[in-house]
Amino acid sequence: MTQKHERRHEIDQLEELWRNAVLNGNTAAMDSLLAEDYIAITASGALQSKEQALANLRAGRTHITTLDVSDRKVRFYGATAVVTSMAEVKGTMPQADPHHKAKGAGHHAEASDETPPPQAALVPEGAE
Repeated sequence: MTQKHERRHEIDQLEELWRNAVLNGNTAAMDSLLAEDYIAITASGALQSKEQALANLRAGRTHITTLDVSDRKVRFYGATAVVTSMAEVKGTMPQADPHHKAKGAGHHAEASDETPPPQAALVPEGAE
């Protein structure tokens, strides 16, 4: 049980590193935290690769001002951890209008032997 608690603590720390990297636009940290096959779903429903997500952060097209994570659960299946949580996200993101404001309450789940950080879906304002 102690080993599971230690793994849970490590995952919580990685989740917080990811959150801080997103909020601060720290693409170097994001690059090291995201899996190479990372895929996000944008508020418009488009798929976004790790390379695209990092490029949008670098260019300032994505700027997250609020990322409040709640109801985080970590489940272990052998060497794999599955993290689920709710996230309220506010900021700007690529759209037809690069200054499109978005906010959201997203549900996400990830699984990996490397336990990548969570993803939160952005929902355009007024689409709730």
